[in-house]
Amino acid sequence: MYIWVILATFIAILYSFSLAPREDMRDLYVTPRAEAVISRLVIQHKAGMNWVFANTPPQNGSTVVTYTTGEIMDAQDSGSSVKMEEFLPIGFNKETGFTTEIYCVDKENHDSAKDCASQDARRYLITYGPIDARWINRKSGRPGNDLLSAMNNVMGNTITFGYTVIPEDVHPDTGDIQGIASRENVQIYIPNYIYRNGEYAKACGNKDTAAEYCLVYITPY
Repeated sequence: MYIWVILATFIAILYSFSLAPREDMRDLYVTPRAEAVISRLVIQHKAGMNWVFANTPPQNGSTVVTYTTGEIMDAQDSGSSVKMEEFLPIGFNKETGFTTEIYCVDKENHDSAKDCASQDARRYLITYGPIDARWINRKSGRPGNDLLSAMNNVMGNTITFGYTVIPEDVHPDTGDIQGIASRENVQIYIPNYIYRNGEYAKACGNKDTAAEYCLVYITPY
């Protein structure tokens, strides 16, 4: 009897190897991993949005904004009475691989910077980071469906979050070169000053060290 039990178990194990994999395996295991990465970026960016609000009149007790161009977390924070980490969940690991910065650009000329306190400045909060190779489709060389599905699950249909691309046409009004897209066509562009300068240019812009694709969340003010 014991031998028959062992034999039945062995046959069952062999049979299990021939079973077709579940069709929703990627939805169950792969996409949630991408969602976790995207969620960290979104949480960090929204903390930056709260930080900007706290450093904008009248919340900051001034008549002008009290921040400058540059990275927020652990940089501008060091000289500010309001810390960005105050807006992050307790226990949030700041080593996310994403950077959150402020860029202040001339409203009329996106190739030039402006003082953030100037009336002629358009201010941009931007959180960005390179897309890991595991989320790139090997055949197309572009971000794959797992990442796109995760982006849609976390953020829905929004034009201010996506991955970097160079559209065929520059922006008709500003001449901006780089845009961000998801499943939709490019609807928002990265100002040329950001694309060509600072840490963004090194990580995701026009420098030789820039990644081919980055995740970007941008909020203009």
